[in-house]
Formats: sequence, C-alpha cells, structure tokens
Amino acid sequence: MRGLLDFGRWEEANMFFSEANMVRGNHYHRATTEAFIMLEGRVEITLQRVEESEPVGEIRKVTAQAGDVFLIEPGTCHRFEILEPTKWINLLDRKLDPDAPDIAQPSTPMAE
Repeated sequence: MRGLLDFGRWEEANMFFSEANMVRGNHYHRATTEAFIMLEGRVEITLQRVEESEPVGEIRKVTAQAGDVFLIEPGTCHRFEILEPTKWINLLDRKLDPDAPDIAQPSTPMAE
C-alpha cells in the first residue's frame, strides 16, 4: 500500500468546506509549498507563476475532484473556483505565522 503523500515534511494541516460558486485563494506564497487532498466535490484551479510580484507566463486551468492530490509550489498564484460543494485537506510545509503570513497578492490579478 502506498500513502497519498509519502514525501515532504508538513507542519500544518487544515480542513476546508466550500459551497458551490465560491472563489478561494487568489494569492501566492513566497516560500510555502501546499498540498491538497480532495475528499469531495470539484474545483477549477487557475494557476500562474509570479516573479517579483508580477504574474508571468501562461495561465493554466485544471479541474480537481474527489480523490485527487496535488501540490502548489511557492511563487504560483492560485485561485479555486468551487464547482460543487467541496471538502478538502490542505497541508503546508511551514506553519502559517499569523503575525507574518506567507500570503501575497500579485501586483496585477490573473486574467480570467
């Protein structure tokens, strides 16, 4: 048997419940890698690299659904459009510091 995540060191875990038609995220992390484990539902994920606060390169869209596991690397702006009621686990490779969270907004938003 192989685990869902058998690599990395995860310091924080969060459970999210989201209703259809919500938008979550729309930010990036300078140093934090995130892993997501989809338990229920479907989301459309919009991704774009960020360098020095500027979005660069192509915008990619992927759909994730129950059973999917995926990573978002530092410097990747990510927005989740909830397509169905969704339950997921979010893992961070560094604990979120409430006094200095590693959450940043690109200087210009990703195009739709």
